[in-house]
Amino acid sequence: MTARLFETELVVVSLQGPYQFFRDVANREVGYGWITSRHPVESIRLHHDMVSYVLEEAGREFGIPADRRLLVGFSQSVALNYRLAATCPEAVGGVVAICGGLPSDWDDGAYQPVRAALLHIARKQDEYYPPSVTAHYAERLRQRAADVESHLIEGGHQVPSGGSVIVGPWVEEKGKRQKAKVAGGAARVF
Repeated sequence: MTARLFETELVVVSLQGPYQFFRDVANREVGYGWITSRHPVESIRLHHDMVSYVLEEAGREFGIPADRRLLVGFSQSVALNYRLAATCPEAVGGVVAICGGLPSDWDDGAYQPVRAALLHIARKQDEYYPPSVTAHYAERLRQRAADVESHLIEGGHQVPSGGSVIVGPWVEEKGKRQKAKVAGGAARVF
């Protein structure tokens, strides 16, 4: 699902959340999540450890510097990815957030300024993160990040099938902006 958000080839590393749960008890369909209400602090630490490790390993293996790495998250992982970008600002160059929320302590938590460019995509019929909840996300994100873009599009709580029309141009714009900043040297691009 992540690869179809981009119009260019890229390295995609997909992690499965460590917490198993039953999506449908009747037919025992299993899903995986990133955080539990029983141990949220440990869940956040585990997410940071797992994602940081994979970012470093994949970055080293494929020669992708930290400022060219993107975190793409859907639903529950969105707040965790924002936490990571604000806790370890040197870890990634961008965060793409789809149908998710902000960390509960975003406004008053002990975070650093976010260096990553942030793209937040909310959906008008999202039953978990409705527009009444997400309407002020862009301004709240700007409390910690200078580069924020936010979109509210049609649809429910799912990755948009036409998401590449938003994500592709956003990535290209970030690349152009970075090239313009760099004179006579290697550009930082996604």
